[in-house]
Amino acid sequence: REQMCLAVRLLLERFPDLKLVPGKQPVFRGWEFRAPTTLNVAFGGAAQ
Repeated sequence: REQMCLAVRLLLERFPDLKLVPGKQPVFRGWEFRAPTTLNVAFGGAAQ
């Protein structure tokens, strides 16, 4: 969990304009180890 937090923080520091794509909801799978199967993102104005 700590490694995931670090990875996400570094990703957002490197790409500050990273945004979720509107209308594209992440799909979560799993019960014990729940995680998204996809996460649609775009850089800057491309997400609008």
